[in-house]
Amino acid sequence: MKKWQALALDFWSRYKYWVFITGGIFLLGSLVGLFAPTLFSDSASEGLKKFVDNFMTVLPSLKIDSKLEASQAIATNIRLLVVFWLLGLSLVGLPFIGALLFFRGFALGLTISYLISRQVSSGLVVTILAVLPQNIVFLPVLLGAAILASVFSLRLIKKNNTGKSNSFAFYNACFGFLAAGAAFSAWVQGYVTPFLLNGFLNLL
Repeated sequence: MKKWQALALDFWSRYKYWVFITGGIFLLGSLVGLFAPTLFSDSASEGLKKFVDNFMTVLPSLKIDSKLEASQAIATNIRLLVVFWLLGLSLVGLPFIGALLFFRGFALGLTISYLISRQVSSGLVVTILAVLPQNIVFLPVLLGAAILASVFSLRLIKKNNTGKSNSFAFYNACFGFLAAGAAFSAWVQGYVTPFLLNGFLNLL
């Protein structure tokens, strides 16, 4: 336990500014996504509202294949990690890492905005149950991947070749650890989230 605490403290002391930067970019994207519907045209807004309304209508009777949902989620999560891994190996990766973080935050914020706006009370609960469980796990994975890729890309820009092979091995090992977290997030999305949603919807 003390070893993990020491590692966490060491990570914080080394990369705390990167935590604030990456977290800030993701938060900014989420806030833009939350307020983006107010900027849409009337036709686009109505189309999205109808889609959400139809989804909320069929959701109680929707049968979710947990195994398929989990497998699709893990494929999506791992692909995203691979993109971050590749960007970290690029000299021009930094701006793309920031853009990808912003886009992920925007997509999450937009989803939350529409789910809440259609049915204020039940929509809020559905949003929490549909979005929160897997993102509690995946958001730290996402930020961790962004921080690792940013730091490694910056070292390439500075041409810091000290311990290059060891740094690359550490980089790969960290992404392997993050992949395990991404897999667990996919399991939560496939099995835990549908269970919680069905339980709540059966009460309505």
